[in-house]
Amino acid sequence: MEEILSAERVSVSYPDSSLGIFAKRKQKLVLHDVSLSIRRREFFGLVGESGCGKSTFGNAVLGLLPFTGSI
Repeated sequence: MEEILSAERVSVSYPDSSLGIFAKRKQKLVLHDVSLSIRRREFFGLVGESGCGKSTFGNAVLGLLPFTGSI
């Protein structure tokens, strides 16, 4: 079947705010190497605990967040 969405090795990082405003800016990796493919007429659900990255992944797919990898 035709693939309608493919994500390969998607990773997203945010500036780590827990270090304080004077600390050297480090990145906090919040998604690491997430891959999936969705084909036409497939049902798909993304489930997980609160804070595990579901919305972050969705925002990366929509182009609302910078990411590495390919979508």
